[in-house]
Amino acid sequence: MRKIIAALTAVIYGVMLTATPILAATTTIPQIQASVTVEKVCDLNINKGTLNFGSPLPGTTSNSDTVTLTNNGNTAITSLKVSGNDWSAGVPTMPVGQTEYDDNDDSVFTKLTLGGTNVFGGTLADNAYDNVDFHVVIPTDQAAATYSQAITFTFGC
Repeated sequence: MRKIIAALTAVIYGVMLTATPILAATTTIPQIQASVTVEKVCDLNINKGTLNFGSPLPGTTSNSDTVTLTNNGNTAITSLKVSGNDWSAGVPTMPVGQTEYDDNDDSVFTKLTLGGTNVFGGTLADNAYDNVDFHVVIPTDQAAATYSQAITFTFGC
């Protein structure tokens, strides 16, 4: 009986040792190509919504008030203008050009216009910021009143 068990064991081991595993065929994993286009974005942020020039006397210039313009976009702003409308207090008005701005920190002020003028040469780099100082020149014969004016920045990239 031992001979039979030994013979069977030898045969089983022989089969196990000589058996060849069957491998699966090589498979190719399908691939797809992906792409994305990130659009240009210029995003102008103004650090405050109100300028306050106080109560200057006729024939004087108000104190300056400063706004900071920041381009939070991923590309340069290539067209940047500032414009305004006439000052109004109902019936009395004051011309738009009485408001002046300095965009170079050189104390050279430019009159605000209805149609707009370039600020910072018309450009502001991405992730850059710069200051604009404003003041108002009050005419000597300006009627006493509380005036308001809208100042608008327009931009594009």
